[in-house]
Amino acid sequence: MMWLRSRHTLAAALGVSLVAAVTQLSDDQMESFLGQGGVELADRYAPMWFFGQALNHPPCYPTWAFGGSPTSNDVYDSNHKTPAAPQCEYPDVGCKCRNPGVAINNAGPDFPIYYTFKRCSDTEVRVVYNLFYEKDGAKVAGIIDTGHD
Repeated sequence: MMWLRSRHTLAAALGVSLVAAVTQLSDDQMESFLGQGGVELADRYAPMWFFGQALNHPPCYPTWAFGGSPTSNDVYDSNHKTPAAPQCEYPDVGCKCRNPGVAINNAGPDFPIYYTFKRCSDTEVRVVYNLFYEKDGAKVAGIIDTGHD
């Protein structure tokens, strides 16, 4: 595939939102980033994450999808899948799962950011960032079950 000699556009798509950051990169920079598996590309343009809490209850915090930790990588097989955490009554959405463990307005502990990238054209590469949670939401009137399967 031939790259245009001008500059490339990197569009960082955050989840399903329409927010995008656009930065110009040279052909050589883009070739280098993609040739190294996109790690530096994803790291350089990673978003800043902010987490809220409901009624003074800490939230669930992102964690490793396959048994990793801040000092070890995920092991991508079915034996290492992180199990779903049980749901609790609202507003205690952070019960029985990984919590930040720090007071509001402080940096939280490390968590993994999963990313994928795709070369959409000769002039566009998209990077998508994803977080994994042990559970999503809370019991609401006993009708919602959002444990992952």
